[in-house]
Amino acid sequence: MRRVSPLPRPAAWPARSEPWIQCIFYPLKSPMTQKIAVMMDGGFVRYKLRELHQRTILAEDIEKLGRALLAHAKLRQYTMYRIFYYDAKPFTRELSNPISKVPLNYGTTATASYMRNLLDQVELREDFALRQGQLLFQGWKLRGSIEQRLIAHARTLQAEDIEPNFEQKGVDMRIGLDIADIAVKHLVDAILLVTGDSDFVPAMKYARRQGVRVVLFSFDQEVVRDLRAHTDVILNGHDVELKPPHP
Repeated sequence: MRRVSPLPRPAAWPARSEPWIQCIFYPLKSPMTQKIAVMMDGGFVRYKLRELHQRTILAEDIEKLGRALLAHAKLRQYTMYRIFYYDAKPFTRELSNPISKVPLNYGTTATASYMRNLLDQVELREDFALRQGQLLFQGWKLRGSIEQRLIAHARTLQAEDIEPNFEQKGVDMRIGLDIADIAVKHLVDAILLVTGDSDFVPAMKYARRQGVRVVLFSFDQEVVRDLRAHTDVILNGHDVELKPPHP
């Protein structure tokens, strides 16, 4: 039987730190494949974009925000894992105004129709994942500056002076759980959180302990100390192209 000569043994195996070795044998550790997940606090994002554009916000505006953030110079080493958008489903129950006693089905209002359409369009966007909480009815409250007007000029309270007090439930919880889940599974190298809410600090701290970098974008809002202290990178709103250039 013919003997086959063994291949010559190399003088030294290449080091694991060599870039080409990383790309072949350790692809998840390669700088070329670092991934980032974008997590948007929907209520905050809608408010800030509406303030910026001075019009009703579309799913296209939300997608453009995500793409613009990922194009930031500080994030160019990352490829997108997914954009997670968190918001509350519209309130659809019927309520009766306690003063006029007139019932209103909030599921048939223009606001509910707009939110259903917006969330549906966001969910269908490429690379987007929609997470939905709920709006809960928490009683009635005075509209805007009605309280100051009543103090200045006392009068009988009218039906149009009050409005339902709705509170989001389950949105913050879902953001926190997703941050923890993605971090502990090491699905990404970084998380970009779009919010101004310091309630996410515990989840941010956990992600960093798992070795995930935390990036924060709060538009032009001042970042409170707790958020700043537990963030690796803060993106400046002035460096992100959010509005089309003027012709």
